[in-house]
Amino acid sequence: MTMRLRRHLLDSRDEGFTLVELVVAMFIIAIVLVSLIGVQLSSMVTISNATKRQQATAYANQAMETLRAMPWDTLNKGNVPGFQSVSGNLDPYYSGSNSAGTVTVDGETYTVRLATSNTQNLASPRPPLFDATGKNVVISTDPAIPGFTFTTRAYIVDSLAGTQASVGLLVIVSWQDQKTGERDDLALRSSAFPGSEGCGKLEELPYLVSCQDRFTFAASSGSVTTSLSSTETDSTMQIELLEGSGLRELAVTSGLVSASGESVQVTSTEGKARRGGVVSTQLPATAADPGTTTETGFSETATEASNNFALANGAPVDDQSLVSAAGSSQQSLSVGSWVLKAKGDDVRSGTSRSSTTQSCFASGLYAGSPCSYTDLSGAGDLEMSVSVASNTMYPVVRRGTAASTAGGGRFTTSVPGTAFGCQTLSSSGCTSASGTFKETQLGIGYLAGGWGGGSDYLVEVSYQDSVLGQRGASQMAVAPTVTRSATVKLSSGSPISIGASSSGVIATGAPVTWSPTGGVVVTATAAVSATPASTTQVGEDPVVDCSTDVCAVTANAGSITVSVKYQVVTSTGSWDMYQNTVIAGSSVSASYERRNG
Repeated sequence: MTMRLRRHLLDSRDEGFTLVELVVAMFIIAIVLVSLIGVQLSSMVTISNATKRQQATAYANQAMETLRAMPWDTLNKGNVPGFQSVSGNLDPYYSGSNSAGTVTVDGETYTVRLATSNTQNLASPRPPLFDATGKNVVISTDPAIPGFTFTTRAYIVDSLAGTQASVGLLVIVSWQDQKTGERDDLALRSSAFPGSEGCGKLEELPYLVSCQDRFTFAASSGSVTTSLSSTETDSTMQIELLEGSGLRELAVTSGLVSASGESVQVTSTEGKARRGGVVSTQLPATAADPGTTTETGFSETATEASNNFALANGAPVDDQSLVSAAGSSQQSLSVGSWVLKAKGDDVRSGTSRSSTTQSCFASGLYAGSPCSYTDLSGAGDLEMSVSVASNTMYPVVRRGTAASTAGGGRFTTSVPGTAFGCQTLSSSGCTSASGTFKETQLGIGYLAGGWGGGSDYLVEVSYQDSVLGQRGASQMAVAPTVTRSATVKLSSGSPISIGASSSGVIATGAPVTWSPTGGVVVTATAAVSATPASTTQVGEDPVVDCSTDVCAVTANAGSITVSVKYQVVTSTGSWDMYQNTVIAGSSVSASYERRNG
């Protein structure tokens, strides 16, 4: 190859890009750069709009806090008629006239309350609700961007809580979206409730002062608990329930329900259903050892509600849960030919509802009054059994059904059903709590074939109670109501009625025997006792206005106790087994405190 040819090949390799290639490359780079600039600009606009929304939120909160600091008489009157057009204020959210209208924002429409018959005092402006001209507009400048403004509008609307005794507070902040050029907005909502005459002068006191009347209510249904333990014969020395078991006590408890609430300027309510369960306790190894306790069951279903709209992550306004049947909780113990078993009544079902807007109970706790109501019903598997070589006796067994309810609420203008009292409402209203419990047939010491050829039961019990307590501006000293009716039948004798005032030892049965197998003889003696229903009322005496002391009431349906002593004799020894079955009645409490300013 000649020198000239090699130089030509070398020059071809070093020629570089052509002008066309360079232009194409620059064009591609330009497209990429323009795209990046677009993304950067879009990001800057998005960040700017997010900053604007954050600033708008601050202005909305500021306006809402100002509203909540105004007297109730100012809030209750509403906006000044004509606010939407005064001084050139063209309100894009308002639709209506000077006598009636609505505001629509975020797809929701609210009825605006207008001060038509009871006018606002324009000589004392209360921005942002109204200035000296009646206008509900406040213009604010973004401190980061001179000339950029936010428009805050404040409205008094019909109750968000569904009661006539409250009003809704609505604040809308609007600004121009830098990305689309369109109007953007943010809405904030809250509620205001009246105080009372005892809370000071409504035309002067701020809405959020501490003098807001305070209400509380709590209700709990009754329940059944049965426990077994053993001692040495005719002694108080506690021993193992069965020799070699290490078990000190075995207990089974039925399910129960509860409802509670507290109301000052806002109301919070809670409902709970606790399923039944079984508890076993081992004998302590040393004097300082309390003994190991094992629990099975006792799961809970709970609901809660609140009309405190100021809490971003607070409870919902309405919460409902079905209390579904669960697998029956149970424990068992085997020692030789003896077997002990216990079952809770987890398989009962019901509902729990807490709400500030909807009905909690169709027959009494209607929509619009903050409330809670929980119930359980059904037969369940509440039972305990003692088996000797497959011959079984049941210390306790539910042969019928049970029903448990607990409910209550805070009422301002909507009167509840008669079962919840509060039939007269005045001033800041009334609160009440109601609990009920029913056992249609509870068997104590059930033995198929009968004790010594007699009755199948040592004791049969049917039971029902109802307890109601209420307190409020018109219920400062209303006595609670407690009813209790029970029928008890021992293996020998006629049925015995137990009322709300029954107390002490009601009846004692004659000894009866059970001979299951292999020389084992069990002699049982049962006794029934009761504590009476009780009520306690506290507060001023005599009651004046519940402002010096809290006016409160508590009530419970008392209890019925069935005690059984089983004297067990076997070919190898003897011991005493004790059964204690307590039907604890329903209980309630309610309180009312009229706050002074």
